[in-house]
Amino acid sequence: MARKGDGVEVREKSIRLSFILDGIPQRQTLMVNGRPMPPTPANLRYAHRLAGEIRDRIRHGTFSMADYFPRSGGTTSSSVKEWLDTWLAALRVAASTRAGYCAALRFWETVACDRHQTKPMGATPLRSLKHSHILTAIANRPDLSGKTINNYLSVLRTALDLAVKDKLIFENPAKDIAPAKHQKAPPDPFSRVESDAFLAEFARA
Repeated sequence: MARKGDGVEVREKSIRLSFILDGIPQRQTLMVNGRPMPPTPANLRYAHRLAGEIRDRIRHGTFSMADYFPRSGGTTSSSVKEWLDTWLAALRVAASTRAGYCAALRFWETVACDRHQTKPMGATPLRSLKHSHILTAIANRPDLSGKTINNYLSVLRTALDLAVKDKLIFENPAKDIAPAKHQKAPPDPFSRVESDAFLAEFARA
C-alpha cells in the first residue's frame, strides 16, 4: 500500500505517480512495453525511487515530462538559453545594439544561479526560472559594477516580458528585482593642497 503523500498510487493492475508540475497536478501511469506496469513488490520499489527522483528534479528545475513520460504528450520545456536566443533572433536592431544584447545574454546563459556555483542559469528550464535564481546569479558576480548589472537586468527583463506575452510563463521573475546601486569611487582622504604639501614635505625628508 502506498504511503500517504509519497506520490505513488497503487491500483489493482497498475501503478500511478502523482506530482505537482508548474502548479498543475499531474498523474501518470507507469508503463512497460506499452502496458501498465503491474504493482509487484519489485515494481513498487522502483516506483518509489522514481517518484523521489522526479520530486528532486522538479525542485531543482531539471524535470522534463517528455523525458519521463513521452506518451503523455508533454514537450520538453525550453531552457533559459534557448528562449534568450529566440528572443534575440526576433529583434530588428542595429549591429552595435545587438552586440550589447549578446554580451548580456552571454552573462545570463553562463552565470551560476545556485549557491554552489555549479548550475548555469542558461540550462534552467524557462518555466522553472525563479526570482531567487536571478538574485543568486547577481550575487555570484560581485566583480561587476552596478551599472553593468542594471544593463544586463534590463535585457533579461525585456526578453522575459516576451515569454509572458507568448504565454510560456505566467509572470516575469525579473520584474520586481531592485536595480543595483552604482558604486562610487572612494573619496580621497586628502585635498589637492594637502597632498601637494605632504609630497613636498616627503621630498625634503
